[in-house]
Amino acid sequence: MTNVNGFDCTGANLAHVPASVLAGQAMGYISELPNPDGSSSGIKWTDAQLAAHPGVVRIDQSPNADNPAYNDADVFDVEAGAITIPECPGLYQYALTHFEKGDRPGQRRPAFYVNRSNLTPLCNEFVNAGIKSGPRLIIAAWGISLQAAQAGLDSSGGPFPVVGYQIANSGTFDTDVFLEEWLNDVSQPVLPPVVTPPAPVPPKAVTLSKVTITLSDGTEQSWAAYRTGSPIWSAAMRTKLWWLSAVPSLMPCNHIAGLVQRALWATWLPHSYITSQI
Repeated sequence: MTNVNGFDCTGANLAHVPASVLAGQAMGYISELPNPDGSSSGIKWTDAQLAAHPGVVRIDQSPNADNPAYNDADVFDVEAGAITIPECPGLYQYALTHFEKGDRPGQRRPAFYVNRSNLTPLCNEFVNAGIKSGPRLIIAAWGISLQAAQAGLDSSGGPFPVVGYQIANSGTFDTDVFLEEWLNDVSQPVLPPVVTPPAPVPPKAVTLSKVTITLSDGTEQSWAAYRTGSPIWSAAMRTKLWWLSAVPSLMPCNHIAGLVQRALWATWLPHSYITSQI
């Protein structure tokens, strides 16, 4: 498995993260717990900060489901003052639904940031709620080495796979390492089904006028005018009929054309009519 080094920080501290660290995978907050007086705590990233870091892992720490960040998060922050363990099963189902619907293309499969001391209680909560597998985990394990974290990701698996470690606090940011497979497994927009229009139905010919002519040998020829909606054929046929009736040398039975001409042309056939022998 391939691992990706990264960092997480508050919105207020993003400007103080060294450029060398900024080159890694960012994780930023899309919600925050306000200060006691209701003012901003500076945890949440601004829209401009999120836009400047495409592919940022979005973490939500709001402690209630009324926060719109629940529709948008990749990770839920499970710690004191943030999201509680009993909230997690419902949050997982909610987030998974949004992921599968592609509500935010680029969203990752839902993961939960949790301290090592709360790892077992969190997994038990999922199992007791009937969720035997699926949630991803990002474990806060300050003090372990980068090599140990990478080894943990390389062996990750089971019903609740670990997709990230937070291994150190560096003042203005935390040092993280993520599983690349999880980072790249993002939701896609659900496209509407392709609807194939029905094939056009050709206009039904309606007989408007019919002429039957008995020739000198006793045989009969019938001519009719049809309404078809095609001005191209009607114009060509009208021209043909005019010449057949006007120029006797064009056909031996030019008197037949004249009869047809007089019988059918008397009503001045519009563009949407043709004539043919039947």
